[in-house]
Amino acid sequence: MELHRIRRGLMAAVVGTALAASVLVAGPPASAVADVRSERVAGTDRFATAAAVAEAAFPDGSDTVLVASGRAFPDALAGAALGLPVLLTEPGSLPNATVAALDALDATDAIILGGTAAVSSAVAAELAEHVDVVRLAGTNRYETAARIAAAVGPNQVNSIDGLRTAIIATGLNFADALAGGPIASGADGAGVFPVLLVDTGVPAATEDALEALDIEQVIILGGTAAVGNNVKTRLEAITGNPAVA
Repeated sequence: MELHRIRRGLMAAVVGTALAASVLVAGPPASAVADVRSERVAGTDRFATAAAVAEAAFPDGSDTVLVASGRAFPDALAGAALGLPVLLTEPGSLPNATVAALDALDATDAIILGGTAAVSSAVAAELAEHVDVVRLAGTNRYETAARIAAAVGPNQVNSIDGLRTAIIATGLNFADALAGGPIASGADGAGVFPVLLVDTGVPAATEDALEALDIEQVIILGGTAAVGNNVKTRLEAITGNPAVA
């Protein structure tokens, strides 16, 4: 499996779509509420919910899926740039809902995100009974995010105002990377914004990834409590351009 060819683009189906109808000037604003439709996509637990979301977002299936720990957040969030269905697993066992989703999506390949502490060798072996398996992992969440970014490949990096751009979020909490994940992966044929993680400084793996991908600008997700000004200054020194924050 060639990782630089696995991107399927941003999820075409938006789960839980809200469609607001046009509101007549003469009509009361509250009338718009009646024209909004919503849908819940859910399962009996996080693993079944991930499976349901993947199937709803990829109604035509997907040759390749991502498999990440359902008990820790960083690896799944960093995988957003790959634009593929995300299925979750227990660290030591593969949930039935995830196995069923592999069949429902007609998947032939799975990319495990994270090391064996996140997704064990036993789970990898179990997955291999259903699909071909590769693993993207580093010694920690920052290296894993860098490996995922490397899988995107330098030729796939998107630009803003002519500057090659990556997304930066804290690796110490999930909220900002989770909210920003949907902008990471572009539509078919478009580039992506790799997701890289920082903590109270810029980890060496993140610096190396920025340089290897020739990133010229970063989008910082979250305020200074999440990504401090010292980190912003360092990122700007690496890229040579002001950060988007």
